[in-house]
Formats: sequence, C-alpha cells, structure tokens
Amino acid sequence: MYARFGCLAQALKVFDRMSERDVVSWNSLISGCSTNRHWEEALEVYNMARMAGIMPDSFTVSSVFPACGGLVHVKEGEVVHCLVEKIGLHIDVAIDLKVDSITCVMLLSISTQLANKDLGKEIHCDIIKLGFDSDLIVNNAMVDMYVKCGQMNDSLKIFDNMKTHDRVAWNTIITACVQSGDFTLGLRMTNQMRTEGVMPDMATVLGILPMCSFLAAKRKGKEIHGCIFRFGFEADVPTGNALIEMYFKCGCLKNSVQVFDCMKVRDVVTWTAMISADWMYGEGKKAFHSGLVEEGLACFDQMKKDYNLEPRIEHYACVVDLLSRSGLISKAEKFICSMPLKPDASIWGCLLSAC
Repeated sequence: MYARFGCLAQALKVFDRMSERDVVSWNSLISGCSTNRHWEEALEVYNMARMAGIMPDSFTVSSVFPACGGLVHVKEGEVVHCLVEKIGLHIDVAIDLKVDSITCVMLLSISTQLANKDLGKEIHCDIIKLGFDSDLIVNNAMVDMYVKCGQMNDSLKIFDNMKTHDRVAWNTIITACVQSGDFTLGLRMTNQMRTEGVMPDMATVLGILPMCSFLAAKRKGKEIHGCIFRFGFEADVPTGNALIEMYFKCGCLKNSVQVFDCMKVRDVVTWTAMISADWMYGEGKKAFHSGLVEEGLACFDQMKKDYNLEPRIEHYACVVDLLSRSGLISKAEKFICSMPLKPDASIWGCLLSAC
C-alpha cells in the first residue's frame, strides 16, 4: 500500500521488518519504485531480490523494464531480457501491469535500445490491446522503435495511420529515410511536412541537409539555407557544418567557403569538412582551382594556430590526399615526415593512389 501511493520510506521500513520475503513482497517494492519513477531504486531492489535468490515472475519484469527504459540502461535491459527468455516468461503487459502511455513508451525504448523487433512487436500488440495505439507520443515511439530495428515498412505504416503528426514524428521519419538511404522519400516527407504546416527545428534541418548532399539537390539545399536564416539557426555549429558539406557535395565550393567564413565558432568537424572540400576539388588545379591547395593548407594551419584544435589522423590524411591529387608528391612526402603522428594505412594509401 505504502509503495503504491509513493510513500517509499514507510514501505521500506515495513519491508525491512519482515522476517520472510517472497516474490510478492519484492514485487510490491519494485513496482512502487518503478510506478513513482524512482528508476535507480527499482533496479537496486530488483538486484537485491536476485541476490536473495528470488526468481522473478512476469510482474517483476514488467516493473523492471520501465526502470531500464527510464535510465536507458541497455545492458541491464539485455540481462533482464535474457532471463525472461531463459525461464520462459511471457510479458503480457495487459495482464501484469496497469500501464499508461508513459509506461508504453518506456517499454518501447527498451526494445529500441536492444534493436529487438520481436520484443517490440509483442509490446506493439499489447499497446493495441490497451487502446494506446491512437496516442501520439506512443506512436512516435513505435515509429522510432521499428526504424531502429530495421523495419522501415512497419515504421511507415504506423506513420501513415497516425491521425496527426507533430514535429517529433516528422523528424523521426525524415531521419529514418536518411538512415535507410531513401532520400527521394525523405524529401517527399519534407514537402508533406511543410504542406501540413509543421514548422522545422534544428533536428529537421540536420535531417534534410544530408539528403540534399546525396542527391546534389542544390536548389532544395538553398531553400533550407534560407529557412535556417529565417529561424535563426545560422549560429549553430552542427548546422554550419552540414551546410558546408551539402554545398561542396553539390559542387558549390564558393558557398561552402562563404558559410565557413561566416561561422563565428568552428569545431574539429568544421575544419574536417572544409579541408575535405578543398581536397575534393584539388584535382581541378589543372583548370581554375590552383588556389585550393594553398587554401586547404591554410585551413589546416589555422586549425592549429588560431583555434588551438589538435588535428587527428584523418585531417593529416586529407592534406596528404590534397597534395597528392594536385601532383605535389614530394611536398606530400615532406608533410608525412613532419607529422607528429605515426602515419597509418590511410596516409600511405593517399600518397600511393596518386603514383
């Protein structure tokens, strides 16, 4: 009783005074902690029960899974799930636990973290039984779960059957399109999102720009760039990085440089993207990009001197490739010899590819 109403201190006092404790006693305490979102305490009591030799039942597991989800303890969830399979328990949420939409989302998060589609489908069936399949937050969690479990078609079915879509739903499905490589569908979803009048946020932008990069959709990318200015996202470092990559993959190095120059804050990813852009166009030295090698080297030097960022092996590889592709083999060799890091296969591969 005490645990159910959130009086955990009193519940613990009663529990501690008990001379004998069975699975029901432990379940009451675990459930009380879990129901009141004391996730760490719920897992601690569960582990104490296991150390005391208590074999969990389906009620125990149904209380522990939300705690694992709340704390995003994937390993703990995997251990519990393995035990469930080992002792042959079936977690029927509808029977074992009076749940709400939050519990459903937490149970779904466990199958998402484990990328376990079978567990996810079991929970999905229970959600339908309980009548939570029309809940927006639960549907968003199911879309994400099926995506992370590699079931894109199931994810799209749920998304299409949803009566309303919020920004989270759109961001989830757009990101899913990027991850699955279906960029055409992703852009179609983006247009549909705008048609429904849902405003994009930073996550939307970071989902759309990679699609523009892969499809070399420069016009669409420029539209998104306009939205970024309109919504005030231009100062965000990840957004600037994504724009640099999008423009140079669309063949617009000049625009990449403009974005780079306008960025007040730059991180290692920014410099990697810019050096990669110069490297990609290094072969054009014979035509009209003769200044790009110097520009790439200047970026590399600035990274160290002006921004105190220590280059990683991939940055050195970019510079070696830039020099090698431009026919400056001896300069590339000297650069390798001056490196403070030991050259790896990627460095030598860049040099040898130009020979």
